[in-house]
Amino acid sequence: MTEKLLVPPLGLKLRQIMRHPLPHHNPRYPSRVLRSMVWLAQRFVVEIENDLGVVGTENDPMIVVLNHNQRLEAVLVPALLTYLRDGKTIHFLADWPMMLIPGVGVLYRRNDVILLTHKNAKFRFFNRFKSRFDTGVPAQEQALNLLRNGSSIGVFPEATINRDPQRLMRGSPGAAKMALQTGVPILPIGIRFPYHPVDKPISDFAKMKLVVGKPITPSHPPEDAPKRRHVHELHCHVMTELAKVSGKSWDLQANKRRKYVL
Repeated sequence: MTEKLLVPPLGLKLRQIMRHPLPHHNPRYPSRVLRSMVWLAQRFVVEIENDLGVVGTENDPMIVVLNHNQRLEAVLVPALLTYLRDGKTIHFLADWPMMLIPGVGVLYRRNDVILLTHKNAKFRFFNRFKSRFDTGVPAQEQALNLLRNGSSIGVFPEATINRDPQRLMRGSPGAAKMALQTGVPILPIGIRFPYHPVDKPISDFAKMKLVVGKPITPSHPPEDAPKRRHVHELHCHVMTELAKVSGKSWDLQANKRRKYVL
């Protein structure tokens, strides 16, 4: 039976959010900041649909994959998921230029975000700061270590903001590869925009709806170097399921460009 959580009307006032126990809270991430982010998230996330139990800490480790449509979701959705998990962090992978945004950099650092440093900044001037965020350990290796130690990670497989309201990008197979390397299930969560016109690019302040999918368990035993064919098959499965929960279409032969042009 479909389970729905409306946010709002949950009836959650700021006072209630501040008093809610967070037994798994990361001490590096100030609880007042997390609670404030959840209070803000209620203004933009209008509904969460399907079984919320699958995001619970008892199901760790897992790889959460979401479609990436705009900037605000990259901050609010992880905070909301952390709150629903009683404070336990999902370590999201994010591009390093996000660290240069005032406030966002602090949030990412405190929440132990895994930074991807293989890309350059849109404006070349900022590339001089790139080395500050390179730990010397590849992001995928950091993510694998977390998974093997029982922590969950979060991935936006489209690897860039895709404002097209109808189509997913082809996506990166990184999540599929890590799942095959560790045997960890992948949980697709779709981000929809029920009040946004289907013929216009998704805006940064559009109201969101989260649709939680069913976990996808790799059908092959874990191996350090999974076969390319197995990675490809699992990636196609993951993106197909992500398309269903996000209300978009996906095609292996989809546009390879960085962004769709509407």
